[in-house]
Amino acid sequence: MITGFLASEGLRVSERRVGQSLRIVNPSYNYARRTQTERQINPVRYHAEYFGHKLHVDQSEKLVMFGCTHVCALDGFSSKIVGLITLPVKNNHRIYADMFQPILHQYGMWDQVRCDQDKEFILMLFVQEKLANLRRNTARDPHIQTDSKQNHCVERMWVEVNHRVNYPIKTVLIQMEQRDEINLNCDHERFCVSWYTMHVAHVGTMVFVKAWNKHRIPGEHRGIPNILMSSNNQVAKVIPMVIPTPDNALQQYQNSGGEITVFNSFGRDPLEQRPDLITQREVDFYQQHCLEDIFYSTVNGNPIPFRTGILDLISISKQIAAQL
Repeated sequence: MITGFLASEGLRVSERRVGQSLRIVNPSYNYARRTQTERQINPVRYHAEYFGHKLHVDQSEKLVMFGCTHVCALDGFSSKIVGLITLPVKNNHRIYADMFQPILHQYGMWDQVRCDQDKEFILMLFVQEKLANLRRNTARDPHIQTDSKQNHCVERMWVEVNHRVNYPIKTVLIQMEQRDEINLNCDHERFCVSWYTMHVAHVGTMVFVKAWNKHRIPGEHRGIPNILMSSNNQVAKVIPMVIPTPDNALQQYQNSGGEITVFNSFGRDPLEQRPDLITQREVDFYQQHCLEDIFYSTVNGNPIPFRTGILDLISISKQIAAQL
């Protein structure tokens, strides 16, 4: 992954040199990585014929108690991440609008979408089935919902995201809650915690995606995701006008007899009706804090910038709200 990250920044460094550096910089972490027993062995050999055959979609809820949920879409053939979004709560409309619709526009139709049996993917699967005749191979089922443990391609990826992004952030948040530094029973503070957590985590996930898509996946018939995609890309291109807008997709699903409960927020933002004050809050916050610095300090064992940032955001937001 470090090799992939360096490649995404235009630096070509051998895996041997990276390994030697990691053993010097953080020997205990390097040892844990080499001896970890978390790897799951899949007894059934996985098979995807080309980029565009199987699209695996899943969510990570490691930070759900703090108003931060990740949703990812990953191609089965190349293991390339083609979409990763962060939401305050799981939301059918947002998952389609922010992830699946952009995937259809940028790449096209996969033969098959695979996800677990949760209900947050209903709208996405509805559109996948509605446009099923546009796929490359229409003989396959347009989507399959299985037990989450069987969605192994994307599950393996979450292990890396959790270690590199979610767990360091979660550790600090839990400590702050235990010390009564944040109050999740207050809707205003809940909103601030969610907004802050999502934005800090977003920095990490974007770095992760760049590194993941350029790192070498070991094993037979494996390689670098971006290169594997280019070598055998058979996604079915779709004319943009046939792709439903999020509101149209929701309306069509409801007209077909379906029901979707929409959850949008975690807590309540007292400034939600005042875009000018929301902008003021963000300007005041960003004048004092850099999200990139906060993220890198957190994952490298220094929680102070993270704690200071979240407390300042809550203070700024409450001061501005007092003007209403």
